Amino acid sequence: MKTVIETFKEATQSRLNYPLSRGDYKLREGRYLVGRLVSGIDEVLRYYRGFNEGQSFDSLTVQDLPHAFRKFPSRLIHDLAYNILPAIKLLGADGANEEDIEKLISTMKPKLEKILTDAQQLQNLLCAGGKRSYEPQTLRIGFMFERLIDDIVSIADQGLNLLPPHVSIGAANKISVSGHLKPAA
Repeated sequence: MKTVIETFKEATQSRLNYPLSRGDYKLREGRYLVGRLVSGIDEVLRYYRGFNEGQSFDSLTVQDLPHAFRKFPSRLIHDLAYNILPAIKLLGADGANEEDIEKLISTMKPKLEKILTDAQQLQNLLCAGGKRSYEPQTLRIGFMFERLIDDIVSIADQGLNLLPPHVSIGAANKISVSGHLKPAA
């Protein structure tokens, strides 16, 4: 399985083949995709905790879950590298102040390193063994996912908050671990 860093580099390189002209749409799309993934993560964690006896999870069967679950950290990082970060760099075309964009980019570099480290630790934990190895740790895994998702959504929201008010409709929403949008406090 690829490391999170490899996934990040591949997604960044892949975006170069399909450059964006504006950032607003892809930033919102990236944030939405993270929200959908959150919903999937929540369903899987509920299943492993014994609260969900369903046989299908977003087109996955129970037998597919261990393999798919291990890929969730890389999928989050892919959405970050392919949609969210490139979109933030292009928000100037949507009316955001270029100086504010540069300031955000420079301040998020340490946070990005933390996100990549946390995602790799989570992926390592998930790949350490079979399903049985992480069933007892679902609470810890849930907290690790929540922290990772909050950090990624925070970056997207900071980008959306750079947009002029008429463009940035709904930027003050927060994705909960259950995958539902809630107004930010």
